[in-house]
Amino acid sequence: MTLKDLYARPKPGQEARLHVSFELYPPRNPDSTSQAWAGIDKLLDARPDYVSVTYGTSGSTSASSQSVLTHALKRSGRPAMSHLVCLGRTKDQLVEVIHDMLDLGVRDFLALRGDEPKGVENFQPQPGQFHRAVQLVGLIREVAADYLGDPHAVSIAVAAYPAGTVQTRMDAVSALAEKQSAGADFAITQVFYDPNHYVELVQSASYQGSLPTHHPRCDSLYRRQTPGASRKPDRGGGPLPPQGNRRNRRPGGTHLGDAGGNPGFRQ
Repeated sequence: MTLKDLYARPKPGQEARLHVSFELYPPRNPDSTSQAWAGIDKLLDARPDYVSVTYGTSGSTSASSQSVLTHALKRSGRPAMSHLVCLGRTKDQLVEVIHDMLDLGVRDFLALRGDEPKGVENFQPQPGQFHRAVQLVGLIREVAADYLGDPHAVSIAVAAYPAGTVQTRMDAVSALAEKQSAGADFAITQVFYDPNHYVELVQSASYQGSLPTHHPRCDSLYRRQTPGASRKPDRGGGPLPPQGNRRNRRPGGTHLGDAGGNPGFRQ
């Protein structure tokens, strides 16, 4: 089973169910007895519907991501989704990484553009290097067809961005439609703090017929409750809510269950 099956619309007579997933960051300490690995095991033992593993964040490498993916698949027996980033990478480099993930048993991917290299201003990819997530979506489908014999043997998620102006939302919906045409199955939103942003994104996407499944992402704010934190914008989610507003300390408040029929939460 892939995640596109998990998020398939219920058949007549079936009750819709809320799905929960965790996003895991590869520990910097490779020692399996470290506190970080113990924390991962606690999350896996909570029996989420699936987990995803980041790639290339906080100094992580393909090898460190693969170690967490392998561990998650073996310990939980449930799907583990691999994040993949493509900015500045060539097709051959990406094909090699996708092959490695498929060999591990990974069948679910989150296709992302990725961040520009740190310390590099006005980064411009070289000829032959990828620079858009839609390119990666198409490549994953191509590799699945060649390597597994079926382009639909994998599921592909992409990013969606609820917060922003009317124009940025229009741009986001246009990008989602393009990714869907390339083969994306569903979208996972960036963290947001106003449920209305999510509702508006889902409605706008529905009007254009793009990616009906949008998986809202929630994120703990405990590490951000420091003096002045409420004045700092969170990446992709808009300004942080006031510290004194308890309801807004949980991004999306408590009303996401009614926000456009979302299929699950992502912590």
